[in-house]
Amino acid sequence: MSDLIQQANQLRAQAAALEAQAAQQKMAARSGVVAQLKATIAEHGITGAELGFKGGKAPKARGERSHPSAGKKVAAKYKDAAGNSWTGRGVKPRWLAAALNSGATLQSFAI
Repeated sequence: MSDLIQQANQLRAQAAALEAQAAQQKMAARSGVVAQLKATIAEHGITGAELGFKGGKAPKARGERSHPSAGKKVAAKYKDAAGNSWTGRGVKPRWLAAALNSGATLQSFAI
């Protein structure tokens, strides 16, 4: 039984080594392609705008703001006596939801 466990562990180690080797080969191939593309673009004087990039820049990476006002701070619109505040965006905070459930009105917390 322990012989089978050893064989399974060896096979897992071999699989991990092969996956690492494949990842290294993929990165090497990718860097070669990028270098070739850069050389071709420079040779022909192609701009980012010609490739469809706005303003000659590369497309935005994941997580970058898609709109100029996205992610900016907004002034609070609602506040309670304890100092909790809410901008009015997104899900209502627990303190406000509890107050509204107990009979308060949203306008009573308006700043």
